[in-house]
Amino acid sequence: MNMVRKIIYIMTSSILILFLLIVILDIIEALNTPEKYHFGSEAMPVYYRTQELYIMSVSIMCLWIVVGLWFGINSLRKRIQDKYFIVYTAVFLLFILFNH
Repeated sequence: MNMVRKIIYIMTSSILILFLLIVILDIIEALNTPEKYHFGSEAMPVYYRTQELYIMSVSIMCLWIVVGLWFGINSLRKRIQDKYFIVYTAVFLLFILFNH
């Protein structure tokens, strides 16, 4: 059973790490080339209205991913139920799916 828990942790944490890297690269690209993001357009979501608001919302997303990874580490160390980590990752993926 312990091996299954490690496999679940590796799979879900690799998804979160992948998204963390994508989000960090997106922040860097938004800072370097803001003209690609069409900031200020009314047709875009609210967090695209200004560059600062976009960077702040994406930074909050980074924090969300780090908290998810912390949940995963605690689930391995303290034998917390794995469903919390899986649900946390699934909610994050649904947020990404419906938000972009």
